[in-house]
Amino acid sequence: MGFIGEHVFESDSPLSIRDITDNELLNELNENADYGKRIINAVSDSDISIITMIYEMLNDHKMIRRRAKDYHDDITGIAIGLSVLWGNIVCSKYQWNWREIFFNNDENQIITCIVSPQERYYIDPIRLFNDICHKKAENDTLLLFNLLDGVENKYPESDRPIELI
Repeated sequence: MGFIGEHVFESDSPLSIRDITDNELLNELNENADYGKRIINAVSDSDISIITMIYEMLNDHKMIRRRAKDYHDDITGIAIGLSVLWGNIVCSKYQWNWREIFFNNDENQIITCIVSPQERYYIDPIRLFNDICHKKAENDTLLLFNLLDGVENKYPESDRPIELI
């Protein structure tokens, strides 16, 4: 069982993890990360500076709406840009990877998410950030980012092969 804000996710269904090999999806992730940098006006390449700027933006729903208007986008588009940028920093800093997870080995039940190095944990930042931007979840992204340092070594292994954080 994993917790994100008000959401509790429990999955007893079999999961399969696959590398992202679709170049179009990889390019889309990179474009969204670049878009995320433009949204927060990132002038620094410092990971913690960018993570903090993302966190502050997610706490300011008026700014999110203003940015959506400025970029002729909707709130979901803003959430995707910020989430992919956040996910890329998690991948870079903690050696996580963008992967695809299939539930019940069903190609129609797929999420693109970040997965820990030993594939014990995953985070779906796109869903998380979308929920935060639409006020359906609390913004715990800064805390979550800081908790990820060595997460696989801090907690005993679970019965399941992979858990949502």
